Formats: sequence, structure tokens, C-alpha cells
Amino acid sequence: MRMFWFLRFSSFVSAIFFAVAFVPFSAKADTVQEPLIIEVLERMDCAHCEREREFLNDILKTRSDITVRFYDIREPEGRELFEKVTARERLSKSTPLTLSGRNDCSGI
Repeated sequence: MRMFWFLRFSSFVSAIFFAVAFVPFSAKADTVQEPLIIEVLERMDCAHCEREREFLNDILKTRSDITVRFYDIREPEGRELFEKVTARERLSKSTPLTLSGRNDCSGI
């Protein structure tokens, strides 16, 4: 009996998740949406960083609602941001490190 209840409950939760996740949201015509800002902390000699740069640049060709900022961690501004984020979030000091809002993603 418990297993039956669990299966019904998990099916219900799954149905709600997919209903909310895949329902298109419409914005009002007079509402201006701010672009998604993605910040990438990278090194110029990093092969993974180069692949991520190519990937994001391909996306930018078709999406006008995304802004990508690249920071070289060998430059003072990039190094400071890299040290701050990795220390605060207790992340490994590896690149690329991708930031988007409150989400951090290390690697590609």
C-alpha cells in the first residue's frame, strides 16, 4: 500500500513539474526583458575555455536576449572576480568558470 501511494505521489509531482516547466510564459508587449548575463572566467591558454567561448559565440548568433562577458583570469579584474567567487562558493580553482545570476558552473 505504501509503495502505491509513493508511486501516485511521485507521478503527481512529476506531472506538476513538467506542466510548470514546459508551459510557455508570455510577456506583456510593454515589458522589456533584460538580457541574461553570462560571465565566463577563463584563461587564454585553456582548451576547455576555448571550446566554451566557441559554444557561447555560436549561441549569440541566434539569441539577442543573452549577453556574455569574458574575463581573462590573468588580468586584474578577472583574477579578482575569480578569487572572490571560488572562495565564496568553495569551488576548485579551475577554468572555465561560468556565472549566470546565482548559478555557477565549473567546466564545460
